[in-house]
Amino acid sequence: MRYRTSRLVALVAPLGAALGMQDMAGRTVPVQEPVPSVYSTSPVGEIFLYTLAPGKVAGVCWKLRPRERPWLLPTYAALPVLGGWFGKSASANLEEIVRVHPGAIVSAGLADAAAVQSADRLQEKTGLPVVVVHGEFDSIPASYRFLGRLVDRTARADTLARWSESVIAGLRARTASRKARGVAPSIYYAEGLHGLETDPGGSMHTELVERVGGRNVARVPLQQGFGRSPVSFEQILSWDPDWILVGEDHTDSLGDHTWEKLRQDPRWKLLRTVKERRIVRIPDQPFNWFDRPPAPSRLLGALWLESILFPADMPRERFLERFREFFRLFYHRALSPRDESEILEGAWPG
Repeated sequence: MRYRTSRLVALVAPLGAALGMQDMAGRTVPVQEPVPSVYSTSPVGEIFLYTLAPGKVAGVCWKLRPRERPWLLPTYAALPVLGGWFGKSASANLEEIVRVHPGAIVSAGLADAAAVQSADRLQEKTGLPVVVVHGEFDSIPASYRFLGRLVDRTARADTLARWSESVIAGLRARTASRKARGVAPSIYYAEGLHGLETDPGGSMHTELVERVGGRNVARVPLQQGFGRSPVSFEQILSWDPDWILVGEDHTDSLGDHTWEKLRQDPRWKLLRTVKERRIVRIPDQPFNWFDRPPAPSRLLGALWLESILFPADMPRERFLERFREFFRLFYHRALSPRDESEILEGAWPG
């Protein structure tokens, strides 16, 4: 049965009965804090919430893949799939979201005018309070503290925020030093099953390249939203990057790694980067460390990329210490040596 918008609103308590709080876009949202449960419209907010308070999540916004589930808490992996608004299409089930009745809906990403309009529309459709949360890299600590107040996890939020602040501050200082020395290795970000899609400098999808002081070689149009511009192998050959970062697509029916296929491809071996084995796979368990979604896992991705490009500044052993800390603090998991080996497969040159 399909509900009309008026019936959706009638299923929930009147918003006017709640007290107001200001979200990160400056909107006054009629929500009583702390809320008993939350739902995110996108994976960015989803990962914020999983790392902060998995027990407060009312439902997930995308269907978890088999390769993600083993790394996540069983109670979280068993949550209902409510869909969301992200990527190339919307999959949200408004009726089911209203039925589950989260105390608040989190819309994480850019806190701009478009985000405000979208949040207002969703709030009107569902009758549920919608809070806009910053998803930008520098805003990660503030976003954790905001969400910690929302779900009554302020102490834990402060722990995650302080760890995030230490990573961001250290990265900023080391990158400034490298820029002053004029050190900027060139990077090609290989996307798609054949590595022939990418995003240019200035894109949110490649932000970490600039964050650590690298230079994106791709001279292609900046695509909005989902991104990804097609390129030819001849273009990559002409760009002659120092490093290739491979983002696994995970849609190959054969289950092959794009990274491994590119390393073995005779044509790709024409690139000096591949000949010299400076082609690495971006780690993505349980979620991508670099992009898609641009979530808090990018903190770990920045440290990893720094350890690849600038090992003198971020020695591998130091990175591994932070890597283990991150999984323990953020992902609720102590890693075994076997776990580490699986997660970091292909992540080092050689």
